[in-house]
Formats: sequence, structure tokens, C-alpha cells
Amino acid sequence: MDMYWVMHSSKRSPKALVRDQPGRYVMWHIKDMDKITRDYTELGNGSINYAEVLPDPAESGLEFYYLEQGGNFAHSPMRSAADSAAYFVKHLQKRL
Repeated sequence: MDMYWVMHSSKRSPKALVRDQPGRYVMWHIKDMDKITRDYTELGNGSINYAEVLPDPAESGLEFYYLEQGGNFAHSPMRSAADSAAYFVKHLQKRL
């Protein structure tokens, strides 16, 4: 499940998709959406409240997750990737 595109294009949350089809979403693709341009941004800088929308990993069937920065950087590609990873570790990893 690409969390960015679910939130960008759907009226349904990742939690709702998992509730409807438990066990189906074994891979999660996690990136954030800029609040104005809706392009990619570092985790924690955008409009997606992952603390609220992340589904239950066991119910989802989660086996793998991927963090992506994309091509839109607040700083440099490496710093932006590091900032996203640090945000994930501090705020979201404990949920998985």
C-alpha cells in the first residue's frame, strides 16, 4: 500500500482499507505530502498524520515497509532522507 497515494487520491484512510481487506497489505510505502503543493516532502513536514492513519500492522499482514523521500528536498537528498528516517524512528517505529 502506498500511503501517500491512498491519502492523495482517496476518501478512505489506510486503516479503512485494511479493515475491509485484512492480511492483504504486506508492504507499506511511506512518504509525506507537502501541505501546499501536495508533492513529496520529508516525513513530519507534510499533511499526512501517520500517527493517526497507520493501520494495525498485524491486521494488515505487514512484512515490509519502505520510506521514500522522492525528488522534492527541503535540503539535500541525503539530509532529507536522514530527516525522514529520524522522524520515523522517533514517532512511528514503535507502532510497528
